[in-house]
Amino acid sequence: MRFGLRDPAPPVSVAAWRELARKRLPDMAWQYIESAADDGLTRSENETGFARWRLRQRSLAGVSAPRMSVEMAGQSLALPVALAPTGAAGISHWTGDIAATCAAEARGTRAVISTAASYTLEEIARATDCDHWFQLYPFGDRGPVQRLMARAAAA
Repeated sequence: MRFGLRDPAPPVSVAAWRELARKRLPDMAWQYIESAADDGLTRSENETGFARWRLRQRSLAGVSAPRMSVEMAGQSLALPVALAPTGAAGISHWTGDIAATCAAEARGTRAVISTAASYTLEEIARATDCDHWFQLYPFGDRGPVQRLMARAAAA
Protein backbone atom coordinates (compact mmCIF):
# COMPACT_ATOMS: atom_id res chain seq x y z
CA MET A 1 0.00 0.00 0.00
CA ARG A 2 1.36 3.43 -0.96
CA PHE A 3 -0.48 5.83 1.38
CA GLY A 4 -0.42 8.61 -1.23
CA LEU A 5 3.36 8.97 -1.48
CA ARG A 6 4.60 10.47 -4.72
CA ASP A 7 6.86 8.62 -7.09
CA PRO A 8 10.49 9.63 -6.67
CA ALA A 9 11.68 12.52 -8.79
CA PRO A 10 13.17 11.57 -12.17
CA PRO A 11 16.95 11.38 -12.42
CA VAL A 12 18.72 14.68 -13.03
CA SER A 13 22.23 13.48 -13.85
CA VAL A 14 23.70 11.24 -16.52
CA ALA A 15 24.99 8.91 -13.81
CA ALA A 16 21.51 8.59 -12.28
CA TRP A 17 19.95 7.87 -15.69
CA ARG A 18 22.61 5.22 -16.33
CA GLU A 19 21.88 3.58 -12.98
CA LEU A 20 18.15 3.51 -13.72
CA ALA A 21 18.75 2.08 -17.20
CA ARG A 22 21.06 -0.60 -15.80
CA LYS A 23 18.31 -1.74 -13.43
CA ARG A 24 15.67 -1.92 -16.17
CA LEU A 25 17.48 -3.28 -19.22
CA PRO A 26 18.31 -6.91 -19.91
CA ASP A 27 22.04 -7.66 -19.68
CA MET A 28 22.46 -8.03 -23.46
CA ALA A 29 20.90 -4.62 -24.13
CA TRP A 30 22.91 -2.94 -21.35
CA GLN A 31 26.19 -4.42 -22.55
CA TYR A 32 25.53 -3.27 -26.11
CA ILE A 33 24.71 0.28 -25.02
CA GLU A 34 27.60 0.51 -22.55
CA SER A 35 30.21 -0.94 -24.88
CA ALA A 36 32.66 1.07 -26.94
CA ALA A 37 34.18 0.25 -30.31
CA ASP A 38 37.68 -1.19 -30.57
CA ASP A 39 39.85 -0.09 -27.63
CA GLY A 40 37.36 2.49 -26.30
CA LEU A 41 39.75 5.39 -26.95
CA THR A 42 37.16 7.59 -28.70
CA ARG A 43 34.64 7.05 -25.93
CA SER A 44 37.23 7.89 -23.29
CA GLU A 45 38.34 11.04 -25.10
CA ASN A 46 34.71 12.13 -25.60
CA GLU A 47 33.99 11.72 -21.88
CA THR A 48 37.15 13.65 -20.98
CA GLY A 49 36.34 16.39 -23.49
CA PHE A 50 32.75 16.85 -22.32
CA ALA A 51 33.87 16.85 -18.66
CA ARG A 52 35.82 20.06 -19.36
CA TRP A 53 32.63 21.95 -20.23
CA ARG A 54 30.29 23.57 -17.70
CA LEU A 55 26.96 25.25 -18.24
CA ARG A 56 26.80 28.58 -16.49
CA GLN A 57 23.44 30.07 -15.70
CA ARG A 58 23.19 33.74 -16.51
CA SER A 59 20.18 35.43 -14.98
CA LEU A 60 19.24 39.00 -15.81
CA ALA A 61 21.97 39.23 -18.45
CA GLY A 62 20.05 41.53 -20.78
CA VAL A 63 18.76 38.88 -23.16
CA SER A 64 15.04 39.48 -23.39
CA ALA A 65 14.31 37.00 -26.18
CA PRO A 66 16.88 34.22 -26.36
CA ARG A 67 17.08 32.41 -29.68
CA MET A 68 18.21 28.79 -29.72
CA SER A 69 17.37 28.18 -33.37
CA VAL A 70 20.06 27.47 -35.91
CA GLU A 71 20.42 26.41 -39.52
CA MET A 72 22.10 23.02 -39.85
CA ALA A 73 22.64 21.26 -43.17
CA GLY A 74 20.20 23.62 -44.82
CA GLN A 75 17.40 23.01 -42.31
CA SER A 76 16.12 25.42 -39.68
CA LEU A 77 16.16 23.77 -36.25
CA ALA A 78 14.76 24.98 -32.95
CA LEU A 79 17.77 23.54 -31.12
CA PRO A 80 21.46 23.64 -32.07
CA VAL A 81 21.81 19.87 -31.62
CA ALA A 82 20.79 16.73 -33.49
CA LEU A 83 20.10 13.25 -32.19
CA ALA A 84 23.16 11.08 -32.88
CA PRO A 85 22.80 7.79 -34.76
CA THR A 86 22.36 4.76 -32.51
CA GLY A 87 22.48 1.36 -34.14
CA ALA A 88 20.04 -1.27 -32.88
CA ALA A 89 18.13 1.22 -30.72
CA GLY A 90 15.30 -1.31 -30.65
CA ILE A 91 17.17 -3.48 -28.15
CA SER A 92 16.65 -0.91 -25.41
CA HIS A 93 12.95 -0.36 -26.23
CA TRP A 94 10.76 -1.84 -28.95
CA THR A 95 9.86 1.61 -30.31
CA GLY A 96 13.58 2.32 -30.82
CA ASP A 97 14.50 4.51 -33.75
CA ILE A 98 10.93 5.57 -34.49
CA ALA A 99 10.32 6.93 -31.00
CA ALA A 100 13.71 8.65 -30.89
CA THR A 101 13.21 10.25 -34.30
CA CYS A 102 9.68 11.40 -33.42
CA ALA A 103 10.99 12.86 -30.13
CA ALA A 104 13.73 14.79 -31.94
CA GLU A 105 11.21 16.09 -34.44
CA ALA A 106 8.74 17.10 -31.71
CA ARG A 107 11.46 19.23 -30.12
CA GLY A 108 12.32 20.96 -33.38
CA THR A 109 15.51 19.15 -34.26
CA ARG A 110 16.47 16.15 -36.39
CA ALA A 111 17.74 12.64 -35.90
CA VAL A 112 20.58 10.99 -37.77
CA ILE A 113 19.34 7.51 -38.71
CA SER A 114 21.91 4.75 -38.31
CA THR A 115 22.72 2.24 -41.02
CA ALA A 116 22.11 -0.32 -38.24
CA ALA A 117 18.69 1.06 -37.24
CA SER A 118 16.11 -1.35 -35.84
CA TYR A 119 13.47 -0.10 -38.29
CA THR A 120 13.74 0.41 -42.03
CA LEU A 121 14.31 3.86 -43.46
CA GLU A 122 10.84 3.69 -44.98
CA GLU A 123 9.18 2.82 -41.64
CA ILE A 124 10.91 5.74 -39.93
CA ALA A 125 9.96 8.10 -42.76
CA ARG A 126 6.28 7.05 -42.58
CA ALA A 127 6.25 7.73 -38.82
CA THR A 128 7.66 11.26 -39.12
CA ASP A 129 6.79 14.51 -40.88
CA CYS A 130 10.25 16.02 -41.47
CA ASP A 131 13.30 14.95 -43.42
CA HIS A 132 15.96 13.52 -41.14
CA TRP A 133 19.55 12.58 -41.91
CA PHE A 134 21.20 9.24 -42.60
CA GLN A 135 24.52 7.87 -41.36
CA LEU A 136 26.05 5.53 -43.93
CA TYR A 137 28.56 2.80 -43.19
CA PRO A 138 29.99 2.31 -46.71
CA PHE A 139 30.54 -1.43 -46.48
CA GLY A 140 31.71 -3.69 -49.32
CA ASP A 141 30.31 -3.45 -52.80
CA ARG A 142 29.23 -0.11 -54.21
CA GLY A 143 25.99 -1.54 -55.62
CA PRO A 144 24.27 -2.23 -52.27
CA VAL A 145 25.63 1.03 -50.86
CA GLN A 146 24.20 3.01 -53.78
CA ARG A 147 20.83 1.26 -53.41
CA LEU A 148 20.82 2.07 -49.68
CA MET A 149 21.58 5.72 -50.43
CA ALA A 150 18.77 5.82 -52.99
CA ARG A 151 16.36 4.37 -50.41
CA ALA A 152 17.48 6.97 -47.86
CA ALA A 153 16.97 9.80 -50.35
CA ALA A 154 13.53 8.48 -51.35
CA ALA A 155 12.44 8.00 -47.72
